[in-house]
Amino acid sequence: MADQKKAPPANVDELKARLGLVKKPDAAPQAKPGSAGQARQGAPGAGIPGPGVPPGFKPPPGVSPPPFLQQQKKAADMHRDPFAKDIASDYARQSLVEGPKKEDMAISIDDQKKVAKKMRIFTVALCVVVGFIAMALGMVWGRGISSRLIYNKSVEDGQILYQSLEYSSQRLSYIRTKLVGAQSKANQSRTVDFALIEELRKLVKAQGCEGAGKGEGNEKCVLRLADLANRSYQIYKPDIVQLLFTYSSQWNDFLIKLDDHVVRTENDKPALEKTGAKVEALFKPEYGYALVFTRKMDTNWNQEFLFGNIAVVAKFVTDKENMVSSMELQGGPGYPTIEKQLYQTGDLGAEPESWVVPLGQESLQGVIALQQISHFVDYQTRLQKLIELGNSMDQNQKALLISIGEIASLDKQFAF
Repeated sequence: MADQKKAPPANVDELKARLGLVKKPDAAPQAKPGSAGQARQGAPGAGIPGPGVPPGFKPPPGVSPPPFLQQQKKAADMHRDPFAKDIASDYARQSLVEGPKKEDMAISIDDQKKVAKKMRIFTVALCVVVGFIAMALGMVWGRGISSRLIYNKSVEDGQILYQSLEYSSQRLSYIRTKLVGAQSKANQSRTVDFALIEELRKLVKAQGCEGAGKGEGNEKCVLRLADLANRSYQIYKPDIVQLLFTYSSQWNDFLIKLDDHVVRTENDKPALEKTGAKVEALFKPEYGYALVFTRKMDTNWNQEFLFGNIAVVAKFVTDKENMVSSMELQGGPGYPTIEKQLYQTGDLGAEPESWVVPLGQESLQGVIALQQISHFVDYQTRLQKLIELGNSMDQNQKALLISIGEIASLDKQFAF
């Protein structure tokens, strides 16, 4: 039967034959000498095998029929055994039949080196390009993140500075009000506000802070130069930054001037407390002032003059009749005393250094009043300078509260 499987090949030759690996002869086998085929070798159709002719047609001996009369070969049946001889011959592998192609042949070692070198160059170039792209993206991304972090730091610092400005504004407003009140009191009643001096002394000692020692985070201070260090001013206007430093410097000067005012006022307290009393009650009758004389050459005029100087009367000296005959005088508090004769009559210019002339009551009151007023005038002058500095600081802090307040109210940007 045609569908029955054939027996396995007996040897290698038979297997090659089934696979179509045996090469077919190019021409038909030559006829034996003396045969009819050899005699008609030059005739048309000679040497062409004659597989068969149609029925009823018999070609001459040794002549093959034309192609259109030849019996066509049936197509191979693929349902049959693929290893059959007739199928294997039709479907033999082209590579086994024709041999290796030129493009399938292996490249040489030099060509392989050239290809490998090109691949290495391409790989390096690709890595460099990718690296530059990654670096550029990293720089862009890094700058974006860095700018957001700086922005957020500026907002955080703005919030801290705004809180310090608010506290500074409250303290400055309180001090200015107190200073104006002390100035009005001095002008009207010629008295000193010593209670304010005590408050200012505590403020200066604490360097403008309160709540120190009551726990971490409870201390509040006026704006100082140290508070402006290590801050981010990236989103601040340059004039606002300059104004911040000016305002903090003013607070530093303000605290120094307050300290000086406190010290001077406390040192002058005995004299200031007597300012409103009457001049006559300030001194005992035996005390007062007198004029002493000396003769000296005036360098401006190149001439001798008789100069009179005020001296402090330490003691009146009387004679047997209980009349004042001389005085013990001092050049000033703490100086040694020297006795001079009370001038009555005679040539004052003959021995001017020996005489003393008491100072009149009108001039005595003026000298005492001037001595007392000098302390008070200094006190009032210090108050006026402190008030003027406080007014300037108030103008600066108003502008800062607006600008820094706007920055402190900004929302932070997303950054990680």
